[in-house]
Amino acid sequence: MRRGWPVAAAACRQARPFTTPYAYWERHPVALRPDQLEQLAAVLNISVSDLMGEKEEKKRGTGPTGRMKQLFEQANDLPRSQQQKIAAVLEAFISQQRQRRKAKRREFSHAFWLLSVFILSESTDR
Repeated sequence: MRRGWPVAAAACRQARPFTTPYAYWERHPVALRPDQLEQLAAVLNISVSDLMGEKEEKKRGTGPTGRMKQLFEQANDLPRSQQQKIAAVLEAFISQQRQRRKAKRREFSHAFWLLSVFILSESTDR
């Protein structure tokens, strides 16, 4: 989460307990102490894990199982030949939907092009 230089400048002004000269930090391998990390995170108003760049795993809801998931779990119990038939039907359906989506995008871009040509021709006629 980047908040820009004004926040960083304010953080530097508030973090006066770090009295070590900046040149020391450049010349020597130095690690921040845990209490310094906590102070810095508090000044920046973020968590220490965010400061360290750790990514939190998104927790999935514990709601009811979706219909598709239930169907796929049931399909797992079918013989392999039946699973292949289901997969073929799904692949054909998904492919068809993708083609329709592409066609709609093409229609939209063509309509947008026609509209822009019309607007440009109207503006040059005046």
